[in-house]
Amino acid sequence: MNNKLKPILLLSLTLLLGAAIGFFGAGFWLRGRAAQRQARPADGLQGHIEQIVQARPEQREAIRRQVEPFSIGMDSLRATHQRQVKERFETLYDSLEPVLEPPQRELLRARLDRLHQGPGPRGPHGPGRGQGRGQGHGQGRHR
Repeated sequence: MNNKLKPILLLSLTLLLGAAIGFFGAGFWLRGRAAQRQARPADGLQGHIEQIVQARPEQREAIRRQVEPFSIGMDSLRATHQRQVKERFETLYDSLEPVLEPPQRELLRARLDRLHQGPGPRGPHGPGRGQGRGQGHGQGRHR
């Protein structure tokens, strides 16, 4: 065999062997991931219920059919609750506005706006809490 041809042939064979191993290895890995995904319980409330009752695979679809409308109803209830809370805070702000000085109104308005932004980074006390010194409930106490 020609000395110039040997390195090219060896390199080509190595490349083909690596491609074949990669192709079949990826297929094996993806099949394993798909099987793992099917065996894993669903996320959220459905997954939580399946975990509590240790649902069998044949029960999961029936559980999903029951939980889905419940979850939609809970989402609607949560949105209604959040809207009502916001309205009550706005009423409180309106009633305090004549009593407060402009800088105090600005502080309260900023706090209410931050409260109504929705969930932010979660800290040890829930969304939006514990994100700085001197902010939040109990300011000035226990120092």
